[in-house]
Amino acid sequence: MSANLIPLLSAKTELEASLATVSRELESYFAAPKANFVALSDAMTEIHRMQGVLQVLSLQGAVVFCREIFSVLQTLSALPNVPPSLSDVLRKALQGLKQYLDAVAHGGAISAMRLFSEYQELHQARGVEAAFELDLFFPELKIPLPSPAQQIASVDDVSTYLKAARMQYQQALLKWLRKDQPAEALQAMQAAMVTVSNCVPATTRNFWWVAQGFMDCLIYEQSSP
Repeated sequence: MSANLIPLLSAKTELEASLATVSRELESYFAAPKANFVALSDAMTEIHRMQGVLQVLSLQGAVVFCREIFSVLQTLSALPNVPPSLSDVLRKALQGLKQYLDAVAHGGAISAMRLFSEYQELHQARGVEAAFELDLFFPELKIPLPSPAQQIASVDDVSTYLKAARMQYQQALLKWLRKDQPAEALQAMQAAMVTVSNCVPATTRNFWWVAQGFMDCLIYEQSSP
């Protein structure tokens, strides 16, 4: 999904300047950590300010990514020296963020999941092995539904259908996690989502429509050779 480019383009110069400032301050700190500790502090301040700008632009995945950079800088501030591997991870993360913003500004999808490789390396740099792509997954929900999704009539006995759908989804999810007939499990989860979508008013179906699209991707991936 593409972003609204007008707000982003108006803030892009500011964001580029902030990224340049962070890179400059970090290079100064890397060169002489003990003598230039204030440079690290200035870089942290600038990253925190960038988070605010990205929040206003509704680029939530980029906000999470910046928050992780900030966490690594906090870890760095407690170390007596700068490990070369850590400085390389930070350089790669800043470059990845710049490329992401450039792509979005040119009409690319707003999904920050393309930054997952850098995001995972940032986690590992501060000693956290587990990182999840879901952290960067913020689908655009403010979208008009296609006519077929709007015209589906809602069911009458909502509570009964929702209870059955929840049970169906939970059982199928457990099977999928156990890799017990995963293809059939995904189909059952998709069917449960369709039921839930039919239980809510057309004006609030956006989330479930997007969720069904995500499930379609999983089903396609499962069926691909």
